Amino acid sequence: MVKNEKITIVNKKGEILGYKNTNDFNYAKDFHKVCLIIPKAAKNKIILSKRAKNKQPWSDTWVCAIGGKVNEGENQKEAALREMKEESNFSSELLEKGSFIYDKDNYKAIFYIFTTKDEISIRDLKPDKKETQYFKEFSIGEIKEKINKNQNKFAETFIQAFNLLIKNK
Repeated sequence: MVKNEKITIVNKKGEILGYKNTNDFNYAKDFHKVCLIIPKAAKNKIILSKRAKNKQPWSDTWVCAIGGKVNEGENQKEAALREMKEESNFSSELLEKGSFIYDKDNYKAIFYIFTTKDEISIRDLKPDKKETQYFKEFSIGEIKEKINKNQNKFAETFIQAFNLLIKNK
């Protein structure tokens, strides 16, 4: 995250209401746009990340490999490309798969889900340790099984993003 960046504040329709400095931003009060990337890997697998143990929200859970807020002057695809470079030191062409609204007491956002156009190698991703412990490949079946076994090991927003990705494959 760059110091003094301004986060785009929106309504539930995605219309821009204004911008807030990161110091003034509140997850529970400020509806904002977030981009999430679930990269494709070989053999019909996808890549997730284990969130850093001290990174909020959803610390130490499985999350979309890459994600972050949309800043002033960016659209969601530009933000996704920026976040991919910042969090994995990698760039790839992206495809938008859909969006959903997440409106809970502790977090308010519109999430835009992306995947990579082509399969990528997990070896090409270099985790930003402030954000990510490590990346790992999973099959769709493995993820479904793990969610059914213990969904608390996954961020709530990842489960919604995963379901949207499968639906819009």
